[in-house]
Formats: sequence, structure tokens, C-alpha cells
Amino acid sequence: MVTFSLILLLAAGDAAPPSAQAKPARLELPAVVARVQSRYDQAKDFQARFTQKYSRSVVGRVSVSAGQVHFKKPGRMRWDYDKPEARMFLSNGQLLWLYEPEEKQAFKQDLKTSQFAGSPGFSHGQRPNRR
Repeated sequence: MVTFSLILLLAAGDAAPPSAQAKPARLELPAVVARVQSRYDQAKDFQARFTQKYSRSVVGRVSVSAGQVHFKKPGRMRWDYDKPEARMFLSNGQLLWLYEPEEKQAFKQDLKTSQFAGSPGFSHGQRPNRR
């Protein structure tokens, strides 16, 4: 997992007890950004568990979904939802497929017009925003 590995890389210190350690050098923001960018550039794929909360303020309802997401450069992604119901979104970077096993149906649409239009940034090798 890229994010977890990155946090460990940046947060890890010497194995010596705290009293025996020299005070670590403080990294300036540009150095931290460079390290994060380097890890991102080296990543070929990424997977993680997710929880998604969707608020509908008009009706005062919150929906919670959960599952696993996979991205693979260049251009592929897969979202496997297990809550509240099983469904899968799969893309090759051009097309998006939605599969609903309980309904025994699948739908296909152009990724650019889908709800996931902004998601494939990682899998297409796009750099994260630098703000």
C-alpha cells in the first residue's frame, strides 16, 4: 500500500531508545513533497479498503458504502462494493462497467460521462495536485 508505506518511510526513526537518538532533522515542505512525489512516480498500482459516506442534505439522509478499490497504471481501476450491497465498477480507462450480481445485470458507459470521471488520475499516471 503506497500511502501506508509512505507514512512509515517518513515517520520511521532509528531503533535506538529516544534518549539515545539525536534530534532528527526537520524536513522542509519542498523535501516532503519531493519524497511523496517520488513514491507516487514509482507506484505501479494501489489498493485499499474504503468507506464512503454520501450525504443527501435535501432529504436528510446519509448512505454508507464500503469495499475495496484497485488502481493499476495505466488507466485501469476496479471498485468492489460489499456494503450496502455487492456491486462492481470496472474500467480500462475508456469504458466503465457496472455489475450488480444480485440483479444479474451489467451496464457499460463511456468513463468520461460517468460518476467516476475524475477517479482514474492515479491509474493514468497523473501527478497529484500541488497546492
